[in-house]
Amino acid sequence: MNAPRVKSRSVRRDTFLLIVLGLVAAAWLLSWPVRARMRRETARIERETTQQNEALQTGTQLKAQEEEARKQLASNPQDFEAHMRLASALGRQRNYSEELPHLQAAQQIHLQSAAPHAAMGQLFDAEGMHDLAIEELRKAIELNPDDITSLTLLAYKYVAVGWNSEAESMLARALAKQPEDARLHVTLALVNFQTGQMAAAEQHLLTARRLAPKDATVIGPLIEVYRHSQRYTDALRTIAEAMPILPDKLALHLEKAQVYEEMDRPADAIAAADDALKLSAGLLRALYIRAVAYKMEGDTASAIRDFEQVRAGDSRTDQTLLLLGQLYIQQGRPEKGKPLVEEYNRNLEISQKLARLIVRVASLPKDWRSHLALGAYYCQGGSYPRAIVELKRTLELKPGQKEALSLLVKALRAVHRDTEAEAFSSSSGP
Repeated sequence: MNAPRVKSRSVRRDTFLLIVLGLVAAAWLLSWPVRARMRRETARIERETTQQNEALQTGTQLKAQEEEARKQLASNPQDFEAHMRLASALGRQRNYSEELPHLQAAQQIHLQSAAPHAAMGQLFDAEGMHDLAIEELRKAIELNPDDITSLTLLAYKYVAVGWNSEAESMLARALAKQPEDARLHVTLALVNFQTGQMAAAEQHLLTARRLAPKDATVIGPLIEVYRHSQRYTDALRTIAEAMPILPDKLALHLEKAQVYEEMDRPADAIAAADDALKLSAGLLRALYIRAVAYKMEGDTASAIRDFEQVRAGDSRTDQTLLLLGQLYIQQGRPEKGKPLVEEYNRNLEISQKLARLIVRVASLPKDWRSHLALGAYYCQGGSYPRAIVELKRTLELKPGQKEALSLLVKALRAVHRDTEAEAFSSSSGP
């Protein structure tokens, strides 16, 4: 007698979960421009971190380091430090194919050292093999929990794939050891932002701003948080404070234009966008904001002119196709407008499906079915590096899962990693 009641509760629970996921996915889509900006900031921070952790050397110095290390290895092939120095010199010259064997040799000489794994993590990351980068950085941290560089880079990788809970854990560990690192605070703010924790994001960004008051990578995300929270006065105040001290005026003009647009002040938005375009003619983001502002003012001709320029540069910029199509229809030219609206709706349907899958993974990080669904979607769309990450995560959570193995073999072969593909194919059995 209790079975129908239990089933009913289960259905209600699943329905509620789907509703919640749907709402989160909608919010995820609406905040896409903000998220894109935050991701760009994080990628920039990651590059700067890697560069900062490398000594600034000329090509001549690197060649000298390489030659000296080769001489040492010629006399002693088991010299761990020589392998590491040679690998470092080769990596800084972007000679990754030759760097890797020396890192692997160093790892075999000193099995308990985290350094070769950390270096391989950075090498694989540079080559776009995100799954191998994650694996090596994890090994480095297992061997040396105090390796701040690996903790930070692994957190960046987790942010990039949307594994927010894992990223937050990594960043918390890194910040506990290095609380004065502004980049760590900015990246944790990104995670807070993606999970809707705006107050926490603001606090980390304010801390980062105190630590690095002239760092533009801090100011941009702080303005984004204020704007997304509709705290427009705070956003404008931050822009005004930053304008005299930051060299990147273009980014600040863009931020101001976006804030004014969202405040329904189209004239001010147009003026700020014009300031940005004076510094960078044809900048799509400025043209898009100005087009929206013209549309708000009812200046259809100017709006169409700007939207058409954006469409020529990147038709998927925000709502370009939708808004441009609507303007053409309003002008009585449905033959031009309707195809644009239809194209936008097709793109939106694809984006919504991807958003739901990503949000599901973020909401249910230990659910292998969620990772499998996202991996399969990436695989279907040809995003094989991202597919490999999700499919390997599926197999971590559900070893031997047949569909994940099959898709993983396909994805690995698609990116010419045939040896790995064969290994996974053999493990799947007949």
